Amino acid sequence: MKHKLLGSFLAVAAMGGLLSGCVESQESDVEDPDSADVAPLGPGGSLGNNGLATGDFSFMLGELLVAMNAPIADAKDPHVINAKTTANLLALPEGVALMHYAAACALPAGEYVESDSEVFKGMGHMRTTKSWGKKALSFPEQADLFTCIVTHLNPLHIHVPIVLTGIDVAPDGDAHDGFDVEEALWVTTQDLSGDPWFHVLPMPKFSASCADPESAFRDRVCGQNPVGCRLSILSPGDCEYDPQLQGWTCLQLPAIETWLQPDDLRVLNPRCVP
Repeated sequence: MKHKLLGSFLAVAAMGGLLSGCVESQESDVEDPDSADVAPLGPGGSLGNNGLATGDFSFMLGELLVAMNAPIADAKDPHVINAKTTANLLALPEGVALMHYAAACALPAGEYVESDSEVFKGMGHMRTTKSWGKKALSFPEQADLFTCIVTHLNPLHIHVPIVLTGIDVAPDGDAHDGFDVEEALWVTTQDLSGDPWFHVLPMPKFSASCADPESAFRDRVCGQNPVGCRLSILSPGDCEYDPQLQGWTCLQLPAIETWLQPDDLRVLNPRCVP
């Protein structure tokens, strides 16, 4: 049985009036996602470093998409980057920074590709993108990679440790004690040309701790380009937890959930400061 997220939002609304008028109180199909059927964070997460500048991502996103549509490694050497498809991406420091995060998300831990001046190391965050060295990524694989990268965006030019969990996230085997702030659920959709749209749902406990959660995530993803930013804020009914798959889906797609340490919540999201 899948569990809708609506129940927890209703609980938060009852405590703080945060979602007054936004959801209907229908108790029949609602179960608390903190129930016993929902797996705790445990060892299923993957530790990342949130520090990719929002502007770097938005500026070089199109060039990254070009790189995704081909193997990231050279056909003759699996540790040499595909110079043909990454030439424009790596021509600017913003693209180099983005490629470091793309490699960390997509490539298995211990694997790498290198250019003349940079080594792009895999951290093994995602299960679905491990074969990027040998083949182009499919749309679902591209969406997973985009989602992983977006969770690492940080417009403040600081670095914050973050844990990712989800159906398509590869566990790194560590317990990640102390990462007990459930921040948000993230998914990416793509149009027919492959251009991504990003979707985020602030989790109930995060929303209860943040004065303006929607604006916090718009700042995080959109930075100084709010008009051209392809971000939507999801509704609680858009997401549900599947205990069999042990993860969340949003818009019927596997979602990534982000977790923070309590002291980093307001560091990463200044709008959460009362």
